[in-house]
Amino acid sequence: MTKSKYHDQYLQEDEHILFHQGDPDLDVIKIKLPKLEDWYSEQLKREVTRDEALTFVDGYGLAPKDQFFTKQVIPQKIKIISETVFKKKSQSQPAKFKHITDVKLEHLYEELEYNQKHYESEIEWIKREIKRRYVGYWCFINGKPTYLNGANYFFLNYWKIKNFGKNDNLPDYRDYQRIMFHILMYGYTTTDMYFKTRVVYRENGLVKEHFTNLDLKEIDEKFKDNDYFVEKDKGFIIPTEDGKRTCHGINFVSARRVAKTAITCCFGTWVTLNVPEQTFIIQAMNEDQAIDKIFVKQIQTPILKLPFFFRPFNRGKLESKNGLDFQYEGTMASLARAGVVPEQMDCFITPLSSNEKAADGEAEIAFVYRDEPAKKADASAKDQNIPHWWYNTMKPAIERGDNIRGYCVMPSTVGDMDTGGGSQFLNLANDSHFCRRNENGVTNSGLLNFFLAGYYAVEGFIDIYGNSIIEDPKEPVLTNEGKYKSIGAKTWVQNKADSFERLGQWDKLTKHQQNFPSSWREAFAPTPKDSGLPMNKMRNRIKDLKFLRTPITTRINFKWAGGVFGGDVIVENDPNGDWVMSYLPPLWARNRRTIVSPEEGYIKPKKGNKIYAPDASVGNKFFLCCDPVKFHKYNTSGGKKSKASASMFYKQDSMVDSVDGNWKPREEWVSNDWTMYYLKDVEDKNLYHEEWLKVCIFHGAYLYPEWPDAEGIVEYFREHGFDGYLLRDMGSDGKVERRPGVWASADTINEMIGDVMTFFTNNCNYIKIHQIIEEWTQFRGPEDLTNRDLCASSGWCLRAIRSRVPEIYQDMNETIEVEGDFDVYDVD
Repeated sequence: MTKSKYHDQYLQEDEHILFHQGDPDLDVIKIKLPKLEDWYSEQLKREVTRDEALTFVDGYGLAPKDQFFTKQVIPQKIKIISETVFKKKSQSQPAKFKHITDVKLEHLYEELEYNQKHYESEIEWIKREIKRRYVGYWCFINGKPTYLNGANYFFLNYWKIKNFGKNDNLPDYRDYQRIMFHILMYGYTTTDMYFKTRVVYRENGLVKEHFTNLDLKEIDEKFKDNDYFVEKDKGFIIPTEDGKRTCHGINFVSARRVAKTAITCCFGTWVTLNVPEQTFIIQAMNEDQAIDKIFVKQIQTPILKLPFFFRPFNRGKLESKNGLDFQYEGTMASLARAGVVPEQMDCFITPLSSNEKAADGEAEIAFVYRDEPAKKADASAKDQNIPHWWYNTMKPAIERGDNIRGYCVMPSTVGDMDTGGGSQFLNLANDSHFCRRNENGVTNSGLLNFFLAGYYAVEGFIDIYGNSIIEDPKEPVLTNEGKYKSIGAKTWVQNKADSFERLGQWDKLTKHQQNFPSSWREAFAPTPKDSGLPMNKMRNRIKDLKFLRTPITTRINFKWAGGVFGGDVIVENDPNGDWVMSYLPPLWARNRRTIVSPEEGYIKPKKGNKIYAPDASVGNKFFLCCDPVKFHKYNTSGGKKSKASASMFYKQDSMVDSVDGNWKPREEWVSNDWTMYYLKDVEDKNLYHEEWLKVCIFHGAYLYPEWPDAEGIVEYFREHGFDGYLLRDMGSDGKVERRPGVWASADTINEMIGDVMTFFTNNCNYIKIHQIIEEWTQFRGPEDLTNRDLCASSGWCLRAIRSRVPEIYQDMNETIEVEGDFDVYDVD
């Protein structure tokens, strides 16, 4: 083995690919890649060292700067084999071979079979290409050994697309497309189960372990008769013992123009033609779309242009719009029955109508392509229900018990939420997050979400090696268009968005974000006309607040005075503080509390005798509404996908916003607005429980939590003697509710959303915290509240301010009728 002079300059190959890093709404997915020497050892059936393996990688011996992905060149004899056969046949059988189209696949294989010596090197080349189609391929790209899986290799070298005539209309190499092929392959092959918790327990004297996605209370109930230890919040990836697959498919969400349709169709063909007796079905918004947009342009045409050694025998005309049947006919069928030639593939690629039951009865579905499931662009699609289609028709069709036989990919650009499909698709996507699994270790839908941000595929921001120029480079980078870029795609995308925002061009901003979504929630953002909220007014207010020369909010932290828990609370400015604040009560109104008794209806703590409540001088002014962490949401490193969120609302207050009995001009009010919020990933719930207690003590605020996740925070307040700070509603029977806070039912959520719409309509121009407005501009409807922690906490404030005034203070509060946003208020 002779080493190249560049040998020691070559980089280590990537060990894995990470998806969704930095997106707060998605789980991080880590996919292991082959190790170079292990891969070659497996293929060559002998031990291969890393140094030797490097020499096998295409591009070895070149300087790193000269290493690019290079397409395979079809040998000349193979290129002209049809002409060669036609020439021979037309001379020997002129009546049968009048046109070159009379040459069939079997005639080409006969030519190779009868002239093996002449085609010796070409036959070896074909064998190599067929193997690479299955096992993949390594090449150097700018000094790094890079692995392309078999489908990716097949796509780059043989799958014709519209590429403006470049590369003989074959795709350019793009590193982000390599990532796309890896996630598609992972979903198709994975046997991984995911569990958030590991339980080690003793049973009959033996130490055992059990992996689970149950909550801690359910675990305690299940193992109450055993000694056990819980290792939680880690994220355990466990393969199935029997090697069975655990994923039915991928929800493939991305920007436009990433070639997701071409890639998915190529992958589906690759899957279908790997083994006999498989069916590939295509469904779209309507049958015409399925046939013309997908089948003809993205599948049939590329298959027609495949070299013969990748194209199975087919029955009928390849140009038929009814589908492709990869079966023998005529002489070949007779030879197969006689055992002279191998059995037929017996595979089908079939476009179907959009009818939900169109795929019912299809035998052994290998692959399902569902085009744009998040869109409903025409009247014929109005009755489609994607979750219903998936759960009731397609999922049962590609599984047999716990055996997953098929695979579904649903590529979609979901910016068009106003057409109705986006919300439906989001419901399915919410059942498909990587770390949100059931006790079988799989997602409820069986699907996995994959999102590719828009800045990966911005035209003009691809370097000469096919890598996306995402971040601002330290030095200008040469693009594949021969130009230099000094900024990255992220900056370019954001600069355009900022410009539209400054000019208040909201339609253009929405379209831009649809084309280049930077995050999962931006991809699902609603269009202004259909949200029910005064979107343009809200966006104008966001623009005004974000671009102020002197911001009117600041970040702060709350501390125990002298470090004494449960005592007075002080505030500190901190640019990295946990709270965003626009207003604080005056010094005299801080830390004002009183002592109440069990006889007044309050619950005594287990330890200690004092029960505290806000003092009458400050009570019924500030309301802290909170959305506790939903601990069933995790990513692979243990981080929660639900954030602890709390919002403070200052109820309309005549003491600060009126002069001599007359209200100040509305723009001068400090009350009737949110004054701060908290939104943070927290590993320990006691940390945010303590934060919320400090803030309530400091303000004399009532806590109004959202159920069913509020049990922890309520117990925390009561345990430390602060039951008087918990706000209860007045029931419809006129009695005070036993449970503090609000239960998030369909009725209460709809009522709250109506309150929010009314409030924004009447008060948007006076709100001081733009992040709260911004969160509501992304709100997609009641079903989306579970994904919008800040929407939940801020929205419940508008219910809390209408809750009853505790009896202890009723005689001490002045009642002023103020006509405003929500009928009539009782205020100071």
